[in-house]
Amino acid sequence: MTKKSFLPFLVMGLFVLSNLLIAQQPIIEKIVIAGNKRISSETILYYISSAEGSPFDEERLEKDFLSLWNTGFFDEVRILSEDGTQGKIVTFEVKEKMQLQEIVYEGNKSFSESDVTEKLDEQGISLKPGNYMDIGAVYSVMEVMRLLLAEKGLQYTEIKYEITPVSETTVTLTFKIDEGDKARIENIKFVGNKAYSDWTLKHTMKKTRPHWFISWASNTDLYSEERFSEDVARLTQFYWKNGYLRVKIDKPAIEVKKKKVGFFRRKESPRLYLTIPIEEGEQFRVGELQVKENKVFTEKQLLFLAQMKKNDVCDITQVQKWKEAIEEIYGSRGYIMVSVLPSYNLRDDEKFCDINLTIEENDIYYVNKIEFLGNYTSRDWVLRRQLILHEGQVFNKRILDLSVLRVQQLGFFNKVEPKNDILEEEKKVDVTIQVNEMGRNSVQFGGGYSALEGLFTNFAFETRNLFGRGQSVGVSGQLGRRATFFSLSFYEPWLPWLFEHRLGVGVSIFKRRISFRDFAREGSGGNVKFSWNFSRFVYGMVTYSYELINIRNPEDATGLYPSFYLNPALFPEGKMTTSSIGPSIVYNTVDHPFFPTRGMRATFSFEYAGGPLRGTIDFIKTYGEVIRHFFFAPPRHLFSFRAQIAYGMGLRGQELPIFERYFLGGEYSIRGLELRTVSPRSEEGFLIGGTKTLLFNFEYVYLLNPQLRLVMFYDAGNAFDASEPYSLTNLRTTAGLEFRFFVPMFNLPMRLIWGFNMHPLEWEKRSNFQFSVGSFF
Repeated sequence: MTKKSFLPFLVMGLFVLSNLLIAQQPIIEKIVIAGNKRISSETILYYISSAEGSPFDEERLEKDFLSLWNTGFFDEVRILSEDGTQGKIVTFEVKEKMQLQEIVYEGNKSFSESDVTEKLDEQGISLKPGNYMDIGAVYSVMEVMRLLLAEKGLQYTEIKYEITPVSETTVTLTFKIDEGDKARIENIKFVGNKAYSDWTLKHTMKKTRPHWFISWASNTDLYSEERFSEDVARLTQFYWKNGYLRVKIDKPAIEVKKKKVGFFRRKESPRLYLTIPIEEGEQFRVGELQVKENKVFTEKQLLFLAQMKKNDVCDITQVQKWKEAIEEIYGSRGYIMVSVLPSYNLRDDEKFCDINLTIEENDIYYVNKIEFLGNYTSRDWVLRRQLILHEGQVFNKRILDLSVLRVQQLGFFNKVEPKNDILEEEKKVDVTIQVNEMGRNSVQFGGGYSALEGLFTNFAFETRNLFGRGQSVGVSGQLGRRATFFSLSFYEPWLPWLFEHRLGVGVSIFKRRISFRDFAREGSGGNVKFSWNFSRFVYGMVTYSYELINIRNPEDATGLYPSFYLNPALFPEGKMTTSSIGPSIVYNTVDHPFFPTRGMRATFSFEYAGGPLRGTIDFIKTYGEVIRHFFFAPPRHLFSFRAQIAYGMGLRGQELPIFERYFLGGEYSIRGLELRTVSPRSEEGFLIGGTKTLLFNFEYVYLLNPQLRLVMFYDAGNAFDASEPYSLTNLRTTAGLEFRFFVPMFNLPMRLIWGFNMHPLEWEKRSNFQFSVGSFF
């Protein structure tokens, strides 16, 4: 018999043998589901693979057990079997988990139920009414509550839970919380510190501080492991900054003592005494500085960027600044994916730290597309002409930042944010600049009282972005007891058909009448100005002005002080004309015209009137101003200052007339003093104005948000007569508070000012409250 003829008999034999084995194995005669009350038997059978009539298989039944247990529906699952008439009767006996009908928190004062739910969601844990009762989740909730209480300084709490049956299938879960008293930090001391005192280290910590009378505002006297970890990082950074690179700071030893607190010292409360162990190690100095794998820049060029040298105290924070400087200089060449990896070699015997930077330059990236989003009114080309980074150029992060700054300077947007999408395969970058437009129109209509105008009603309309084209148009009018004026103006900053958008032109006309303290001035005229963009942040302007002027005594003062009004040198009564030309140049990197946070503006201007320009008044006036804004503790603490100097003189034997002289005081110069009251006086006591001025303004600004600011200010300045020299020791000084906020309806900043006159004259008030609209400087 061949092998092929034997094969069919072998297969048939195996088939018969398997049937005989199955015939000897018992079958499942019946499956019984027991103990279920809420969950249907059909649902339970869905999770079971064993079936009536199938072989009784213990391995399969074990799998069925696991399948039911893993549903999470049951506290207990049992599988029982007994002999039936034709096989095995298998019983699946279950005990269902109780369903939560309600969760109750009792005694919680320092946190809410939503606080607990939020923390549980962060951990992926769910315990809500309608869920099955889960003891593991209950303990998780209790741990979350302990953490929440610990953050509030409640370290010694007691939390229990109770389960109360409501029906056969539902329960109420009650958490009973005894928060206890807050354990505040009474004292912090350090062990092992030799280089720095306890006082220095305690003031380096920001989130963990001993209790004092205003601790309630920050809760820094409440101990929390999370907050302490942040302070350990600050202490470590402090030591690293000073060369202690092996410093180790361990968890504190905490001692709890009872202390009598309160006004009458009757209540006992727990107080914490922290002892923080420190191993300072030795101080390291800078060893060898090396840069490797650099090709675009030489090692000498990159070492020049380091703000450290050999034998300096090794400040690790300077390494990060060095790394950032290298990344910036590479980014300016298009290497935006450059990688700078620092490594340190600590030579413990010599106490030197060698610092090596490995440069992975990668490829040059180019600008692919530049797009704007959010400019629903402003035309793309109005924004695009502000850019100095263009499509197809090498991508330069610094130039992009300067382009964004120029867009912000327009004052059309309260937010300008660039986003870079890197196309790795193409080695290109898509730049999207997201803007959030402010209202381009400002409208005012109302009335009131001010130090200059007295009682008045006014109307003003200005659009800084006419039809989204970047043009400015303004019209305003006012009627008042001491001031009446009307003006109309237009300015086009970029003439599109001339000189590659470098030339701008503006024109305005006006008519005004103002009664000052000692004279009344009427005038009507206009001006034409031309601006020219010399570079990214430098522009020049030439303004020609012509005005018909009529000066006269106020009706209610005529005859009272004749000796002053008869002085035609200072008070040339009657009609006259002023024809002047004024060139100016401005360097401006201030980021926003209304709410600046950084940058500098320097201005120099010169005005010449009379002579070949004709007119009846001849004078020259010069003016210089420097303004600076910067963060000294970002992102909320800002410092701003302004220094201003001016000088004027009459020509061809004329005195500088009083209406061209300088007067300080008021909400735009020396806050806290009345408008135009800082001036030299005549022998009769009249304010005659100065021919020169000095003005200094200093501000500390706290940003509650970008458009809501609290300002502390100090102002100093004076106006000097022609016979007086400039003097820093003869300045009028004020200090005070100012609140600035932006009202979208008006699209202008509002200013509430309280100024304190530091050296009041006999007739002046000690303090003054002022209100103003618009930016200060």
